[in-house]
Amino acid sequence: RLNGTTMRDGDRADVLVHPDDAATAGVADGDVVEITSAAGSLRLTARVTHAIRPGAVSIAHGWADVNVNALIDSETVDPLTGMPVMSGTPVTINA
Repeated sequence: RLNGTTMRDGDRADVLVHPDDAATAGVADGDVVEITSAAGSLRLTARVTHAIRPGAVSIAHGWADVNVNALIDSETVDPLTGMPVMSGTPVTINA
């Protein structure tokens, strides 16, 4: 099985945000937000949903115009594999 997603015309990258976190950040469903980590930032559309737990956000990888690698610190690596740590990255949401 391939690691991939079928993207259709009009599809775009979104960030999933729990309603409680969205309210705290002043974000509404469909707002364009900036997600910032210590390594960088991205601008994308917020999808407010109970499908994500409070205190976490989710951004799918594989989008040419929204590269989640911009949020990853290449110096923070897994000690066993030497691979960059690509989950659990602290971020902030700005409306």
